[in-house]
Amino acid sequence: TYTVAVVTPVAGAGEIVTDATTGCFVDVGNPDSITRTVNALFDNPDRVATMANAAREYVETTHSWARRTQDIMGVYESVADE
Repeated sequence: TYTVAVVTPVAGAGEIVTDATTGCFVDVGNPDSITRTVNALFDNPDRVATMANAAREYVETTHSWARRTQDIMGVYESVADE
C-alpha cells in the first residue's frame, strides 16, 4: 500500500510537499477540502502510487543522511578554505 501526505500549506509543509506531485494541500480550516481530496485519492490508486513514489524519491535524494553529511562537509570545507 501507499501513503500520500494530505497537509495544509503552513509551517514549512511547502518545503517538503509539492502539491499534486509528492502530496496534496488542503485548505486550512476547511473539512470539505479534506473530504474532497481524500475521496479523490481513494478513487485514483494509480495517482496515489505515483505521488507516493515521487515523495519517497524526493526524501531519499534530498533529505537522506548521505545528503545531509555531504552538505555539512561542504560547509566545513568552505570554512577550512578561508
